[in-house]
Amino acid sequence: MGVSLLGFGMIDFFGEAFIVPAALILRMFQGLSSGLIQTTSYAIIAVIYPDEQQKYLGILETSMGFGCVIGPLVGAVLYSLIAFQGTFHLVGSVFLISGVVLIFVVPNTVDMQDESKNLNPIGSTENIVAENSSGPQDRIRYSDVFKNRVFTMASIVGFFGYFGYSYLEPVLAIRLIEFKLSEFWIGAFFSLGAVGYIVGGLTFPLVGKYLSKGKLIVSGMFMAGV
Repeated sequence: MGVSLLGFGMIDFFGEAFIVPAALILRMFQGLSSGLIQTTSYAIIAVIYPDEQQKYLGILETSMGFGCVIGPLVGAVLYSLIAFQGTFHLVGSVFLISGVVLIFVVPNTVDMQDESKNLNPIGSTENIVAENSSGPQDRIRYSDVFKNRVFTMASIVGFFGYFGYSYLEPVLAIRLIEFKLSEFWIGAFFSLGAVGYIVGGLTFPLVGKYLSKGKLIVSGMFMAGV
């Protein structure tokens, strides 16, 4: 992620003929790194807190929401102070430093879960299943997972949820520029959606105890549609 951000900061030096392919490659590299970060974050929570996943996944989503709130505002301020190149170089450097710090912060024990179930808290469901199992656990393939109707429907809903974010951002950004809004107010506008994201992440573990997940998904899709 840090390398892709630094690359965007240097994109003006690629020459007019190479800007488009360079931007596409850097964007794909950024998406790859984002996938690695998010997948690993969810997996670590599932490993360490198997019996409290809803609670800690809500906290994880809330932290992402704070990032989405602060990001546009910080980006707008930095852009006004140090312009495009400086903004990407500064944030890219922060990512590179954070990557080095994470090497020492993330414990190696989270990787041992693939080999053994002994790291689960005593009394957890997965621990009991592992102890009562007479043979090795079969790995679930992607094709098997999508045979589950509930999982498939949840995946479709998740796809459209992120689809909504992704198509709205460039379309609305261009529209707001046409209204002569400053970079700061455009950044503030995109932070508002993340505020709702934070509220949802914090309240879901509580509301989920009283409402079915199916009703929550339908309600969320209806609100997004409106």
